[in-house]
Amino acid sequence: MKFFLGVASYRLDLSHARSLKDKRQVVKSLVDRLGRSRTLAAAEVGYNDLPKSALIAVTCVSSSHNVAKRSVEAALEMIEREAEVVDRMVWVLSTDDLEDA
Repeated sequence: MKFFLGVASYRLDLSHARSLKDKRQVVKSLVDRLGRSRTLAAAEVGYNDLPKSALIAVTCVSSSHNVAKRSVEAALEMIEREAEVVDRMVWVLSTDDLEDA
């Protein structure tokens, strides 16, 4: 059975956050909303102790390459409504790619 794994990481600039508490409110809200999607899972994975930066990872598993890609791109659109994305990396891997690893 062939499936596709969409994986993305988004580095955020949260220059409006004045403290870690401000940052965590924004990041928690984003991760919660992304996680409510039927196709996505999300987590904060880096820059945990920096009040003005965050790193969020998003994943999607689908039987369709296009769905996996669109899902992680939709996550970017949602994130950009709340924060400035200063760097991103996006991969869509197939089971063939995973077998080679």
